[in-house]
Formats: sequence, C-alpha cells, structure tokens
Amino acid sequence: MKWPRRFDFVALTVGACIPDLFEPYFNLVYNDAIYNFQRDLTHSLFGALTLDFVVALVGTVLLVRPLLRWMNRRWPSGLWSRFANQDFLARRSWPVTLASVWLGTLSHVLIDVPFHATFRLFAPFAPDSLIFYWRLQPLADVASTVLFGPLFGYLLYTYWWRPSRQVREAGASRARAN
Repeated sequence: MKWPRRFDFVALTVGACIPDLFEPYFNLVYNDAIYNFQRDLTHSLFGALTLDFVVALVGTVLLVRPLLRWMNRRWPSGLWSRFANQDFLARRSWPVTLASVWLGTLSHVLIDVPFHATFRLFAPFAPDSLIFYWRLQPLADVASTVLFGPLFGYLLYTYWWRPSRQVREAGASRARAN
C-alpha cells in the first residue's frame, strides 16, 4: 500500500479525534449554551482549520508521539508502532505532519455531517445553519452504527491487530531458532 507512506498516521489519527476530545468535559461541567458553542466551534469548517488544528498539532508533537515511543520501549509490541505494516513512529516531514493533521480534523467534521442533526458546519459565521431536520437523528444514529461499526472493526483487525501479531510471532520464531 502506498497511501500510509504519504501521511503521518499519528497526526492523522490525533486530528480525527480532536473535535470530540472536549465533549465529555463540556457536556458534564457546563450548561447547554457553553457546550453547544464548543461543539459548534470544534465541529465546523472554521474550527477544523483553526482550533482543532492547533490542538491536534500540539497533541501529536508533545504528547501522543512521545507517549507511543515510551510505550514501545517499555512494552515492545507492533501495537504501539505499526499500522498496515508501516512504522508510524518514524519521523515525517513537517509539511506531511501539518497536512495529516488538517486532513484528520476535516475528515472528522465532514464524516459527521450526515450523522448529526444539530450540526452547524459553517459556525460561527452562520450559527443557524442546521444541516438536516433534528427528528431524523435516531435514524442517523442507527445508520452510522450499522455502516461504520463493522467497517471499523474489520479495519482494526486487518491493518493493526493481525500485522502486529505476525511481527511479534516472527520475532519469537527467530529467538527460538537462535
């Protein structure tokens, strides 16, 4: 596969997770107005290209990548360092990392569009721009679970779990042979 080498997988993943990172905290601690403002901002095109981008970039460089390296040293495993037989802890150029963070944040926001009724894609510039009728939300929840749940499980197994076990088993076989 060629596509993993063109992206920084860690930055892409962190970028895709950032829009939902603060939701549990804001939902539990603040009232609806503040929670909705935060959700509208982090799940808009403007937020994906500004706030989400900065938080994801800082998180990738200062938190996630060092944490994965530490985990790989502490408990060596392909689970911490490989995906689709690509070493995602290898350094990537800054333009690749920046593009991967932006692609991650934008992909999260754009994939959420058909699955959230109260979605304001153009916030804060058009705060009353709901994408679709809110009564369709239960149908969107079922559709997203049915569509993406099995696909997500298959991709995790095929590209992460199985290859990491093959690398570990190959290493164990070499160790026994010596």
